[in-house]
Amino acid sequence: LPDLAMAAGGQYEGFGYMGLGGLALILGGAIFARIRGDGGDGVFPPLVVVALFAFLLSLSARLTLGMYSIDLTLPQTLFDLLLIFRSSGRLIWVTIYVLLFIAIAALIRQLAPRRAATVLAAAALVQIADIAGPLAAMHERFSRIEGSARFTDAAFARLGRAHDTLVVLPAWQCQQWNSGNVAYPWESFIAFSNLATDNHLRTNSYYAGRTPVAQVQYHCADFPAQLLRTPAASRTAYLLSTGGFRHFGAHIAGTHLCDFADDMFLCRGDMGEAGLTLRAKAAVSVLSASGSR
Repeated sequence: LPDLAMAAGGQYEGFGYMGLGGLALILGGAIFARIRGDGGDGVFPPLVVVALFAFLLSLSARLTLGMYSIDLTLPQTLFDLLLIFRSSGRLIWVTIYVLLFIAIAALIRQLAPRRAATVLAAAALVQIADIAGPLAAMHERFSRIEGSARFTDAAFARLGRAHDTLVVLPAWQCQQWNSGNVAYPWESFIAFSNLATDNHLRTNSYYAGRTPVAQVQYHCADFPAQLLRTPAASRTAYLLSTGGFRHFGAHIAGTHLCDFADDMFLCRGDMGEAGLTLRAKAAVSVLSASGSR
């Protein structure tokens, strides 16, 4: 089927298109059950309640169909309660799963096994033909981000050999709390995560849907202040943005050897020396000359 225009860029969060094969299954299952006189006694009532509840929550305070949307005015108390559901549009998936389950179950109950398998296979082929393009585009997009979001300089090699922790300064999740001070691109959390997981390291930097206030206080204020009061840990590798190096570089370089690689300062405690490499010294000179923070 042709693409539909969207009302807003973030609309994909609640993508609720069942696919042509899924729609055909649901419609066909309902019609077939009606013809056979199945009154729906076999449908588990709590499951229907869950599907209906998920559907209502997925609508949110902005009802959207294609490029058209309507904003609803809700009482503030109700609105505050609904805020606990992050990206509530995604709850439409629960309803879709339940509808597909009921449709498939109805067909399996009413048809002979071979005929039911044929119908389901045909619906699956229609579904693949209908949504293969968008799914392939989404897969390619995430593959591109995943493949490019890695540190490739030799300075990062075997980081987990003598370290058990990776500390990113500032931590990725702190950027949203530092208005106007974005130290690295949005996708950088993937590179930090890949570096930590590839080397089996704990890390202070992560992407969470919601970061509790206490964790914001710790990662973005308490921990950085504590770091300056104690020596840098020998089994911790430090990855600093240019702004982070301005605040913490001199302190960490007292015990670690800091290099400049892939636009970040990497300070390792397993190099047998401390201070700055030639590349790091050159980067510091450039940053000082340009007045960069």
